[in-house]
Amino acid sequence: MGTPYSQPAQPAAKPPPVFVTPEPGTPLEQLMTMLEAAEAELAEVKERVTDLQEKAEAWGIHLATAANGGTVPGRIVIAGSAAWTGRNLTWHGGDRKFNRVQFDTDHPGLYERYMTDRKKAYWEFRKQQ
Repeated sequence: MGTPYSQPAQPAAKPPPVFVTPEPGTPLEQLMTMLEAAEAELAEVKERVTDLQEKAEAWGIHLATAANGGTVPGRIVIAGSAAWTGRNLTWHGGDRKFNRVQFDTDHPGLYERYMTDRKKAYWEFRKQQ
């Protein structure tokens, strides 16, 4: 049995996947059941955290704007206490995106010439779609 970090053999052609059906009561079946439940709990907690963050941000902006003479400041510091960690609210004007299609049209092959590997090989574990 390989370790989670062992690399599979690299055949010449891509083989079909090997399907595994966990038998009831086996460690894999138990782990998959616990994983499903934990993912459901995590989704609920993430939703709650997002809701609380949005409400705290809104109140922080409201109070800081009032303290700043009615002008929304670009940076707000919500002081921490013994019960919680302080937070910073910083305005970001948006993100920029690299237009790969346009770049390839203007400079064919140049992008690939400068590409390098960013990560080591790894196993990816995700839900089926």
